[in-house]
Amino acid sequence: MNKIVRTLFLVCSTLGANISQALPEDSLQAIEIEADSAFIDNDKGSAIYIGNVKVNQGTILISANKLTITSSNETNKYDKIYAKGTDTQVANFSQQLTASGDMIISRGNRIFYDSSQSILEVEGESYIKRGEDEIMAHFIRYDMTTGTFEARNKSKGSSEIKQNKKGRVSMTLQPQSEEPKAE
Repeated sequence: MNKIVRTLFLVCSTLGANISQALPEDSLQAIEIEADSAFIDNDKGSAIYIGNVKVNQGTILISANKLTITSSNETNKYDKIYAKGTDTQVANFSQQLTASGDMIISRGNRIFYDSSQSILEVEGESYIKRGEDEIMAHFIRYDMTTGTFEARNKSKGSSEIKQNKKGRVSMTLQPQSEEPKAE
């Protein structure tokens, strides 16, 4: 059991360390959205986009079949994005994490991004990749501020997901390259 806890701590440290360094400039950029149709309710601070939705904000890229955006009444800026795929196509989210180009790439049936809390949740055939490290599960939640994540699969009574027929969280972690020692 202690070995599992140590392994999960290592995974959190490896994957989470760079996520907390996501480019702050992204939140200062305008949001560009393309879709087949849109419904915007300024009074409620919400917008719904349907059909081949593409979102671009700085280095953040989102694609989905349906996208709902809500904004905070206090700041009048968006704070939550809900993206949903279709039965045949998942939703996608990617963001450049560092100035050197490190990326986070995720996909799943549903994606939730809370920009005010720096939370990314991916649900349903979820996949997240950072560098060469990968995680697959039914549900993955990243806290980009603290660099922590939670990954879990469906309960035993639920149907199995496609990526992992055993109903378990699957991770592939690449070894860290050794930095040259100063002489």
